Amino acid sequence: MKAAVAEFDQAGYAARMINRDELAKLAPNLNLGSFDAASFNALDGHMDPVHTTRKLLDQAKHLGADIVYPCKVTQLQFNGDRLSGVATTAGTYSLDRLVIAGGVDTPALAAQAGYTPPLIHAPGILVHTRRTKPLLGRVAETPHIYFKQHRDGRILGTDGYYAPDIPAHQGILQGPQEMAYELRQMHGQRILDKIKGKLHGAADAAYDHLTIGYRPMPQDRLPIVGFSPGNSDVYIAVMHSGVTLAAIMGRYISYEITSNKLIDELAPYRPGRF
Repeated sequence: MKAAVAEFDQAGYAARMINRDELAKLAPNLNLGSFDAASFNALDGHMDPVHTTRKLLDQAKHLGADIVYPCKVTQLQFNGDRLSGVATTAGTYSLDRLVIAGGVDTPALAAQAGYTPPLIHAPGILVHTRRTKPLLGRVAETPHIYFKQHRDGRILGTDGYYAPDIPAHQGILQGPQEMAYELRQMHGQRILDKIKGKLHGAADAAYDHLTIGYRPMPQDRLPIVGFSPGNSDVYIAVMHSGVTLAAIMGRYISYEITSNKLIDELAPYRPGRF
């Protein structure tokens, strides 16, 4: 933890080690019991990714973009070695360049352009409560549970990155699929009970629903960003922290595509490194 704080600090990101008294002032309702160390990142925050995505799409439309949804890309089309367009369930579109930012579906699409980005299958579950009284104004990350509270009172949390290897999870561990209602209920209540044990005043927080997400996780857990090694008309953009990196990646990627100039900061994350 000290090493991580030092790295943040050297990068100009406000982070510091804190003691128990400081933690109590920052988050008085946290009940962490005995612990060895804690840190605080003053610039950390959180957002609702669905709401954020809608805002981004609204602004894109305002600036002249066409949003076609729902729509599935069925085939990339080429004229010789050059991309000519895509066939979709909403029709065929002519294109000069294609950016594939399709999350876990990126490998299947990119393979048509001669490149398959290596991703790790990484299912994740998130419990959502009904609205409750304000208890937490910070994002809490502990070794065994992560949780936060939105302004409307909903608490969201997860207790890890991978589903336990039990028979009921076999399908989920192999590939994206729906989770049975009973399994959702079980995991939702299990995670909520953990949160209640760490948060004073949350005893009345009621379980609402559980979501399961299939996150794009590059094999080395670093972004994959750049023109496809298989075709220079196709640009690949895969990262694990998509909503966190969206703003800076949007600037970088649009610059590289429109200027045909490469940005040095993205050099470690090119598709060809695998």
